[in-house]
Amino acid sequence: MCGICPNHAKRYFYTGQDTLINGLVYSNIGHYNFIGFAGVETCPPYSVDTIPFTGTEFMHEDTTERKVYIWKNNQPELLYDFSLQVGDTLISEWVTFSYGFVVAEIEDVELLNGETRKRWVFENEEWGGEIGAYIEGIGMETGLFGDFVQFEWWSELMCVQIDGEQLWDGGFSSWGGCYGLVGEDEIATEDLQIYPNPASDFIRISIPENIDMAGLKIFNSLGQVVFEGLIQSENAIIDVSKLGQGMYFVLIKSENNIKKEKLIIR
Repeated sequence: MCGICPNHAKRYFYTGQDTLINGLVYSNIGHYNFIGFAGVETCPPYSVDTIPFTGTEFMHEDTTERKVYIWKNNQPELLYDFSLQVGDTLISEWVTFSYGFVVAEIEDVELLNGETRKRWVFENEEWGGEIGAYIEGIGMETGLFGDFVQFEWWSELMCVQIDGEQLWDGGFSSWGGCYGLVGEDEIATEDLQIYPNPASDFIRISIPENIDMAGLKIFNSLGQVVFEGLIQSENAIIDVSKLGQGMYFVLIKSENNIKKEKLIIR
């Protein structure tokens, strides 16, 4: 969820199963943990852990009241309230830590597929004005189970994808949004080679014969794209002489496959 090399990141998903708690139906939501490259920091583009999922959250949607609850501490805690109007106050053990956060604005936002949704913007004078927002059908901008009270840390919702369609990238399109986050099949290591590594002037990228073209992105350690292009030959040569010394991440994506690799520039 976090933006720049977080100490943890997750991909939440509906498990397709429901749980009955105190007579109410809760959706089961699992998550994959993201991992860094070869054990390094958790920097974008991410790799998904091979463990199917760890931990489960339980979420209940009350469509009549237009409220969403999360099951925490053996009780339902308010997560979203889409019935609020401008000037109304949101008080939630989970989201606001029982502080009163006022709806400052309700605006329309356009999703990546062109749909329009409502965005609730909250503010609190004691916390310095605008404090957070959530979007109908998308979630908290600080993450699906985020909150508005954060000290010396923050989290971000980087990507929302439903039925294979990306709806939200949170402004992180430079990192590809859902690109590389949704468990695409990786190109086998033995079929793709990046050499020399470490490199100084150039790298050669060898892709399998059955791949006609692949997209290439090189990210620095802050997750910023420093090179972007297309590979259209089995042995492409990429000039990296203008990149500074340090660790980079190479992301190669064909139509049906994705490959992520660490690159050292000396």
